[in-house]
Amino acid sequence: MAPEPTPGAEPTEPIRLSSHRDLIERQAEVFGLLAARPELARMMAVNPVLALREAGVQVAPRLATHILHAIAHPPQVAWRRDELVAALTERLGEAPKPTEPPWLAATVFTKLTVPPLNTNGREPVFAAPLNADSVRRLQDDRRRLRAVRPGRRLSGGTVIGVGDWRPSYRRLDLNAPTPELPPAAAAPTTLSLLELWFYKDRDQVLRDLLELGVIMKGVFPVHSATGFRAVAAGERRSALHTWITAIRFPESLR
Repeated sequence: MAPEPTPGAEPTEPIRLSSHRDLIERQAEVFGLLAARPELARMMAVNPVLALREAGVQVAPRLATHILHAIAHPPQVAWRRDELVAALTERLGEAPKPTEPPWLAATVFTKLTVPPLNTNGREPVFAAPLNADSVRRLQDDRRRLRAVRPGRRLSGGTVIGVGDWRPSYRRLDLNAPTPELPPAAAAPTTLSLLELWFYKDRDQVLRDLLELGVIMKGVFPVHSATGFRAVAAGERRSALHTWITAIRFPESLR
């Protein structure tokens, strides 16, 4: 019988992972490799699959897809994403691609024969970035805050800087009513999610396409191989890699 590998020690053979079960069974060895290379462990925030492969772990393509798919969204969002994909695939006869403007335009105007609208100069409705409870708490705290002239430095205390709020796809208000718009002279060859918002109340499939597109736009930001190498070399910044200064694994897991 072969001896048990020492946790954290360099394995005699490459670690090969073909399934989620393999990953669970050999997590002590995997975490040991990453714990021995702290900077590489940080790169898990850039692309976990590439970081594992850089550590010497051979990850099968199917498992790599599973890992990236699993971290893309929280479980509840992932469940809704899969539900929308299944329903839209059945309705459209193909996998939906709402984040691809040419595909979206062809689907809406050609396959579904939806009359085009003139959306020039119009903006969709975005939900507020803060909910009512957050706004109420901030209002209650106003009396404890002091106004500071721009550019003035304080000798003590806490300063909070708030940037301008910018609308984003994930804040598109799916429940706000769409306005009545005049018809367009011709159907466009591309259609963005922002433009799709004006059609969402015309058919459930259009609303589902918009909701799925919003979910797909909100995926965990995983870098490509080129981006991964650039971040590792210090040639490109990654928000998570900059924010996360260290990743530590509990001794019980390695």
